[in-house]
Amino acid sequence: KPICYAYPVLDFTYDSGMGEMMAAMLAWMAEQERKMIVRRVKSGLAARKAKGLRLGRVPLPMKTLNHARRLRQTGLSYAEIGRKLKISKASAFNALAKSWAAIPRSTKLASTLWRIASS
Repeated sequence: KPICYAYPVLDFTYDSGMGEMMAAMLAWMAEQERKMIVRRVKSGLAARKAKGLRLGRVPLPMKTLNHARRLRQTGLSYAEIGRKLKISKASAFNALAKSWAAIPRSTKLASTLWRIASS
């Protein structure tokens, strides 16, 4: 069977020497492209870090977090909270998990929140 279906004129098969060489060449080119992408991403991140800019996503606003917390206390699921606030279910879950993790468990409020979050 030919390796390259996009160019049927170049009907190289893997069992011929030419086909094996073409497969190795394409693999090498793909590897070099991947290395170039990695270098570009790393240099872009380094440049942003040098400028003191944020790396990664912007956190959800506190207003959204508080609203999500209130919705969760009313018994809504994470999916329903996500739909209501126009964020993903995973974002709702992660935001609430992080906000409750910041509260020490020893406080009465924290124990109530942990009990609500685990239900």
